[in-house]
Amino acid sequence: MSFKKHIVIIGAGPAGVFAACGLYDRGFKNITLISRLRSQNTGGQNNGGQNTGEGISARVTEIIKHYALPHTLHSIGEEVQRFAHWNGTSQSQNREFILDREKFDQALLKDAKEKGIKIINARVTKLKKQPSRIWNIHYENAQGSSLIKADFLIEARGREAKLGSPLKQPNTPRTTALARRYSTAQDLEAMTSIASFKKGWAWFLRDGKGSAYLQIFISSEKGELPPKDKLEHYFSHIIENIPQAQKWLEGSSAAPDALTVRTASPIRRASVIGDDFLNLGDAAMALDPLSGNGIFYAIGSAVSAVPVIATLLLEKKNKQAAFDFYNERINVIFEEACRTAQEFYKSEEQWVHEPFWKARSNEPLPSSQEPAADPNLASASALAPAHTARKSVVKNGFIELEDIIVTPDHPRGVWQINNIPLVKLLELQNEKTYAPLQLAKIFSVSENDIKVAIRWLENLNMSHKNE
Repeated sequence: MSFKKHIVIIGAGPAGVFAACGLYDRGFKNITLISRLRSQNTGGQNNGGQNTGEGISARVTEIIKHYALPHTLHSIGEEVQRFAHWNGTSQSQNREFILDREKFDQALLKDAKEKGIKIINARVTKLKKQPSRIWNIHYENAQGSSLIKADFLIEARGREAKLGSPLKQPNTPRTTALARRYSTAQDLEAMTSIASFKKGWAWFLRDGKGSAYLQIFISSEKGELPPKDKLEHYFSHIIENIPQAQKWLEGSSAAPDALTVRTASPIRRASVIGDDFLNLGDAAMALDPLSGNGIFYAIGSAVSAVPVIATLLLEKKNKQAAFDFYNERINVIFEEACRTAQEFYKSEEQWVHEPFWKARSNEPLPSSQEPAADPNLASASALAPAHTARKSVVKNGFIELEDIIVTPDHPRGVWQINNIPLVKLLELQNEKTYAPLQLAKIFSVSENDIKVAIRWLENLNMSHKNE
């Protein structure tokens, strides 16, 4: 089925392109991506367009395979060992796939174009919503100024996003990432590594093909960073105080690209969704890089946005359910990521009294929940037993309200296991005793699938109680 609504996505990073591909596969064939393409950018201070390296988990590669994006999959580098130098110890820790971001982003766009998605290389200059709820999007490129109209607008320009309400800044320290590319010997083994140091932490990637990338994350509260013309010297000085970085860069030479400077503080926008717009990826929330794989979260936000947008355009009666689903997902993921990052910061105990580490280990964690007047009540709430509730879920490609089971380990709730609605299964069990084979026939699943779902419920030891 094909839908005529025109969807415009501003921003062609992983979040924007995956949303475009997901919506196209969902039946929305009239999609336009507008962005200043990465390969057209020039390196320079305060410019995120420089060719950089990143690492991704196997989860990301599985999503790419599921979306059938061959060029993107082919652009991924080899799987390498990740080394960690943290809290005074050095160890081999996990594995990840390495990326050349320029090649990766170009491959994404090639896959999107081959699907039939229109791509415009341009800079958006103005957004204006007409009384008819049609968006007017003004942009400029080499051909001059132009205008395009959209029924639905997706903001995916990352931290540079202009759409939506102002950023909701948690009480988090300001962090800046300084990055540079290097040339290395081509016979060196590909690898990634992370290291802590007195004033921050560093991440390094070597691709085994003659290139390497070093990123340093440091505090950037007011007055802490030198002026722009002093940053090159400042970066070199920091490296001199990171023994691991000196070892990483032995025999290498800095590439001619200018030093890249970007903000790396976690941020979350106060509003990320409306009747005819949605903020995606870093335009909705940007995570502390120490909390995990940013590309995974960007792609995840795009995947979750597809049924939300389909609901807003085609099933408007469930608009509030779509709002609740997307807002809750953003809030929960942001809170979990902040908690994960703080745990990593706390695990580094060599410099607990240094400003960088002290601020990030003790900062108040964000919460979408109203604080309890009594701390004991808040603690009790976090340990509340499993219970049923009615919440928004993805059903047949749309967002609908369904009965789910909420547990301390699954605060967003669990609706189904093996395509078996858990609350419905619980209700049947409360009515009378069914044999697993009988239940399998009722739900049109295998007997083994039913047994797995029943064991999950039994482990909760819950009674049927709706909120």
